[in-house]
Amino acid sequence: MLQRKLSNHGHTKLTHKPKPRLIAITLATSTMPQIDLDKLSSLLNQHYSDDINKNRDSLYELLEAMGDLSGSLHQAKIKVKSWEYYFETLIHKILFHSYSICELSKGIDIKSDRLKNKVEIIDFPSLFILTRASLESFLTFSHIYMGDIPEEEKFFRFKLWEVSGLLARQGFDTGSSEELEKKKNFEKESILKIREEIENHPKFSELGKPQLRKLNTYGLPRVDSWNKMIEDSPLNTNFFGSIYKLFSNYAHSEYLSVLQIKQSNLNVSNSEAISNAILSMTVIRQLVCLIIEWLIKNYKSAEIISNTFPQHLNAGIKIWANIARGTENTSS
Repeated sequence: MLQRKLSNHGHTKLTHKPKPRLIAITLATSTMPQIDLDKLSSLLNQHYSDDINKNRDSLYELLEAMGDLSGSLHQAKIKVKSWEYYFETLIHKILFHSYSICELSKGIDIKSDRLKNKVEIIDFPSLFILTRASLESFLTFSHIYMGDIPEEEKFFRFKLWEVSGLLARQGFDTGSSEELEKKKNFEKESILKIREEIENHPKFSELGKPQLRKLNTYGLPRVDSWNKMIEDSPLNTNFFGSIYKLFSNYAHSEYLSVLQIKQSNLNVSNSEAISNAILSMTVIRQLVCLIIEWLIKNYKSAEIISNTFPQHLNAGIKIWANIARGTENTSS
């Protein structure tokens, strides 16, 4: 999966090494018809290819599936509580980031008309930043909506997240816009109401003094750190903990971020650039499949749509979701 290498320059790089072998996993036969395993193995090879184009095509197929399942909720006019509505928006945010990742993985041209020069690169630092944003969106989705916790606790987490976002927008300069100023004043009233809901909630008494100070100053969008949220999520803690640290190095302007870019080759034909693009798509693929499984499990309309998916797609979803959890059964 991930190998740690120390280059001649003395800096550490994490590069993805796709498995050349097919990953075999036990499929539930009680709800599946008899299948041609040889044919299925052949179809599943696309999910494990080290060819960047095949990887991208596989991800496109999964993204389309997730979009279809999410869209089925609207078509079926599924009624959800007002605070639950935002899980769809989080899914859409991940979807938008993921399509951008696919496009960036194709390479971009860096041109100089004066020097009559053109270089095609894979901007994998930006891929890593988008993947990190997707991971944080998934963790927020998991923290509020997926966890095996009482609904009232999910509601409390949502309210913390909601009021923190509104507090952040209070600091925006509206300029001379009367419309934005009215919106800001309206949201100020909303903040007071949400704070009252939070303070009257049974979970409020569990917040410590540092958390209360944050909540009263600039908000407390999450009770736990990102690393703790990874531990509490369905994700493989070791893999995604390392991935989050790697991607975070590219999201800021510290010396390490610049050093890693300086010591990298971004050329579109370079194996490191290709491998890093595949790594981003591999991470996204795992997040998407967990969301797909959650939608199918919780909404009948999504389950009905999933039953129309081709055999290799449903099998691929199951495999990648298990890989994301770290529960895959592999064989050579």
